[in-house]
Amino acid sequence: MNQDHRPRRGRYPLRLRRRPVPWQRQRPTWREARPAVIAGALERALARPSGNWYVVGAATDVHPAGPLAATVAGLEVVVRRDARGRLVAGPGACPHLGAPLADSPVRCGTLVCHWHGLALDGTPFAGWEPPLGPDDRGRPRTTVTEALLATSDRPGFPVARRLAPVLRPLMPAAAGRLWRDDLAYAERRRDLRRRGLFPG
Repeated sequence: MNQDHRPRRGRYPLRLRRRPVPWQRQRPTWREARPAVIAGALERALARPSGNWYVVGAATDVHPAGPLAATVAGLEVVVRRDARGRLVAGPGACPHLGAPLADSPVRCGTLVCHWHGLALDGTPFAGWEPPLGPDDRGRPRTTVTEALLATSDRPGFPVARRLAPVLRPLMPAAAGRLWRDDLAYAERRRDLRRRGLFPG
């Protein structure tokens, strides 16, 4: 009589337990892992086409206050939440002057460029007008007009105007910060042009 001590296999490879073992009391299985099998499975998975779907991050990594940034297939992208909490993805460079949108805040579900305040709400053009036209070499040409008008109905504003002579010596520090911002802006545009990604 042949006695086989191997466990009897059922008809189905998986078995449902009526009383599952809690996770903390389960036996560790890491000793049974075969690194060669895992490496082979990873290599086969990476060789398959992605179907133009890429993992940028977990949905829990996308917070309402700022975007999640990544580079996908060589392109910068940002993922943020809109006002309803839905995920919205878009280019990682501002269409206005190429600012890195990874550093920009999200306000009320709208991504706001930290360079010039362009509000990107996910709609076409996002309130931005296309370039005025090409220059003599065929490159797109835009006009940037910035102005500052100091006015306010708040009661403290007249006091601030009277303090202007005291605040004026602080202006060189503010101007220095603007120069640093302009330098970062110029370096970013140069990098985008070098990679052929300059948007405007």
